[in-house]
Amino acid sequence: MPCRCRSVWVPFQVAACLLAIAAPAVAQSGQTNREFVRNLFFLPPVDPQEEDPANAARIAQSASDSADNIAKFVGFGISSVPLGSSSAGFSYFRDPATGELSLKSRSFGPVFAERPLTNGRGVLNVGFSYQHAHTEYNQDFDTADARDTGVPIFDNIVTFRSDGLQQFITRRAFLESDVDTYSIFASVGLTDRIDVGVTIPISSVAMTGHLDERYDLTRTYNASTPLGAATRAVRPAPVGNLLTATQTESATGIGDVVLRGKFALGSQRGGEGAAVAVDLSLPTGDEDEFLGRGHVTGRFQLLASKALGPRASAFGNAGYRFGEESQEANYIAGMDMALLPRDRLTFAFSFLGRSLRDAASLEREQTVQRVTAGLGNTVTELSDVAVYRFFWNDDTVTLNQLSADFKLHLGGQWLATAAVLFPLNNLDLQPKPIPFFGIEWAGGR
Repeated sequence: MPCRCRSVWVPFQVAACLLAIAAPAVAQSGQTNREFVRNLFFLPPVDPQEEDPANAARIAQSASDSADNIAKFVGFGISSVPLGSSSAGFSYFRDPATGELSLKSRSFGPVFAERPLTNGRGVLNVGFSYQHAHTEYNQDFDTADARDTGVPIFDNIVTFRSDGLQQFITRRAFLESDVDTYSIFASVGLTDRIDVGVTIPISSVAMTGHLDERYDLTRTYNASTPLGAATRAVRPAPVGNLLTATQTESATGIGDVVLRGKFALGSQRGGEGAAVAVDLSLPTGDEDEFLGRGHVTGRFQLLASKALGPRASAFGNAGYRFGEESQEANYIAGMDMALLPRDRLTFAFSFLGRSLRDAASLEREQTVQRVTAGLGNTVTELSDVAVYRFFWNDDTVTLNQLSADFKLHLGGQWLATAAVLFPLNNLDLQPKPIPFFGIEWAGGR
């Protein structure tokens, strides 16, 4: 506990802190999306104890690291939104005796899962798709402002010992992302058992955010002391909010191009089969604009499907993505079924699970703890001062989703596709339901 003489000066030091955080800095236009997120979440030391040489460097570095981790997580989540499958809706096999082509399955397969059926020798599949992902980033902690929206950055609590009254200042960042992705994809059967393909995404990424400080400084605000006067100079009322203007930073460009290959294991008839698949994501997207990961990643998958009758099948994928800060285990399981006369419509549903090994989780840490005087009506009134910060630390995060898929035969070799991807857990870190629309064509038989 500080001595009496030092405690008299502490209120004026705290007043300086209040002045420092009264008007949060607003991100400037012309920044990259990464810079915008970093500036939104960065808060330098605001308390004399945090500025102590013993921990000032740690606080400053931790604040910078937490902003980087948030930027990494936001970018990782955006670039990891599932792309549509490269599997062709029309998948053929050639009768070795007659040379005639027949469909391997009466259904056209799922949208987000990769089915093991290959196109067939010489069969070309091309298409175009669009999907929109909107995410609102929230983290629920027991903060003094009693809110569960936004992401807390700073929680300053003062408890007066005379009667237990609490004052607080809590800062939160409110951040949203909107991502529109337009993808061009193609795959071709090199042989009856080998497909190669490519997906070229073009994305528009918009990050929207602002800062919101909620406070209750009733006793200090009404005190007839220099600290009370200083508080009134920067606060319009004893209780209220300080907001920064909402700002949006956006960018549009090519994302990470994905090269794909698939090798069938054994024969494929009646919607059944097994295969291995390999994806290679190239760092063609701008990492600072959250358009790509910024490095090469690869993914290996095992694919399988089992007929459940002449018009339905169950399917599953199990894979692992590897690369710098991109370790991810993923799996998909679901069913598809051909409907309507002449099997013109396919309905499928899939459960998607992803375990992100290089993600981050938010943790609360107390950086200031002391007893001081002079924050209330008299210079001798004692109070407990606590400051909490919120840092992102490396962690494994599991994301689960459910998709409902539709593929409609438009005639000839044309298919229209539609799907909705629903989040099942970690709703504060995942996009809201993602709509997906596309069209594809198969030819070259």
